[in-house]
Amino acid sequence: MYKSLIALMGIMLLGCTTPPAHVERNVGDQFQEGKTTCDEVRSVMGKPTSETDIAKDKTVLCYGNHETEINPAAMIPLVGLFFTGAKSESRILCFTFENNVLTDKKYTSHTARAGLNAPE
Repeated sequence: MYKSLIALMGIMLLGCTTPPAHVERNVGDQFQEGKTTCDEVRSVMGKPTSETDIAKDKTVLCYGNHETEINPAAMIPLVGLFFTGAKSESRILCFTFENNVLTDKKYTSHTARAGLNAPE
């Protein structure tokens, strides 16, 4: 009984969270180094995936996405043994601020495929 109640409360809380901004290579292009403030990035991108204070006046905000796609045929009993495969994509966009002004931005992405019939 209590486990069901806790699980239900957890699902309800997930519905109250704001999903992170979708990260793509060109998302950072709208922010200009030397002009954009930390608050402006937060207002457009939302809550960062991670936030780190490197020094007294230096902060790094990172936004990340991770998506995994599985070959649907892999879900069919027995047949799925011959159609296993998955594709995983990760994207990270980090902004560095000094004295609350953007000084640098870096975008990183990685795609991995596993199995014989991984989705393209």
